[in-house]
Amino acid sequence: MKNGAIATLLVVAIIASAGVGYLVGVNSVTSSTSQNSVPTTSCAVPGPTIGAVIRVIESGAPVAGASVSGEADGYCNNALQTQTLQSTVTNSSGWASLMDGGFGVYNLLISYEVGNPPLTENYHLSISMQPTAVTYIVFDTATGNVTTHICYYNLHCLGA
Repeated sequence: MKNGAIATLLVVAIIASAGVGYLVGVNSVTSSTSQNSVPTTSCAVPGPTIGAVIRVIESGAPVAGASVSGEADGYCNNALQTQTLQSTVTNSSGWASLMDGGFGVYNLLISYEVGNPPLTENYHLSISMQPTAVTYIVFDTATGNVTTHICYYNLHCLGA
């Protein structure tokens, strides 16, 4: 029970500091010279995401060796901020880890070869990420179904 109380206090502290950061960040600072003034503001986000873990399957069977790449895209002061994610490959169980942080949306490209002669299959996914959490994604290439689970503080998480 003591750990639960500590976790609750940490969550409250994080949320409170994000709110204070936002309020401080939205105040405009104007610097003047004899000819112009330039308004500037800082950008505050509730917290970066921890990342994503994705499983690629085809009709329930894992897809091993699929390349997973992409970028994290988010807006700050109406300007797009883009972070390239480290490319990875699914393992024999179809899982791949993208623990790159960032914020906003993960725009992912999943590629793998099928058939003989091999043809490359490409799939594009956009997954909304949550602050301070890991997003577990299961993507079925046969149906196009995408299932996501958000994991905070290792509670109610899927095993990878």
